[in-house]
Amino acid sequence: MFAPASRKPASLRNAAIFAAMPLLASGPALSCKCDRREPPPAVEAPAPQYQPPPRADSAYKTGYIIGCPLWMVRAADQNHEYCIDRFEAHLSENVGGKEATHPSSVPPAKFGRYTAKSAPGVRPQSSVSRKQAEDACFNAGKRLCTLGEWMSACQGVQLFTYPYGNVWRKDVCNTHKEHVISRLFGKDWGKHMVDAPETNMIKGYLAKTGEYSGCASSFGAYDMVGNLQEWVSTPVDARLAGSRPRIGPAVNNGFRVVPGNGIFVGGFYGTSSQNGNGCFYWTMVHGPQQNDYSIGFRCCTETDK
Repeated sequence: MFAPASRKPASLRNAAIFAAMPLLASGPALSCKCDRREPPPAVEAPAPQYQPPPRADSAYKTGYIIGCPLWMVRAADQNHEYCIDRFEAHLSENVGGKEATHPSSVPPAKFGRYTAKSAPGVRPQSSVSRKQAEDACFNAGKRLCTLGEWMSACQGVQLFTYPYGNVWRKDVCNTHKEHVISRLFGKDWGKHMVDAPETNMIKGYLAKTGEYSGCASSFGAYDMVGNLQEWVSTPVDARLAGSRPRIGPAVNNGFRVVPGNGIFVGGFYGTSSQNGNGCFYWTMVHGPQQNDYSIGFRCCTETDK
């Protein structure tokens, strides 16, 4: 003989029924195949609350850190040794008296006060002008890197073309992705769409800092090729303009490289070798006020010993 199953009180049975009602109601909608259109790209919601990075992380051992602040590594060019952010910068701001992370794909306010932060596993800030990048580094007690400093940190002690070597390897750095603007808005997209907040929130495009673990130089700086292009403080001068007078097709003379333009380097997730290979990818056809979904930055500072 089997013992009769115990009966739950009526209140518990009713609670279980009401808890199951949303799932029962959603059943027909989940199984319906009436709408066969391709769903829109998945968009990730930004996390507004700033979370301080941990003091140490065993996944990021490469690089010499003595004399450098947290999440910076020591590098050297022909002139001096310096510290450079290990990762592309994100921004924090004061919201209601509390420090919060600025949404990475939302352009910063023109007169906002932001502080540059460096940490692993964070979506880096895009859509910044050179002045905004300079100000954010200054507020962090740092400065925007020069072209020479950025290049040396990218090439490493071996002076590689790419952070990891002289020969391009697929998927080591976050490059060669399809044109995300065309995917979002079609072929007839306008200039204003390059600042749309959802642009860099589509999964599979802009990566979190350090996600491409092989894309690191021997100095320990990550994502210097791909992910986001990065501002440097060096402006285009006559020598640089003469070395690359035009970028793009010969029709209509392409884009002009002229003294006074700004420089952002390294390419982003949607480029390959249009403006140079790896660490030598320089974009020099825009003014320092340029700010779009492909441009970020990182900071440098002096060593303390």
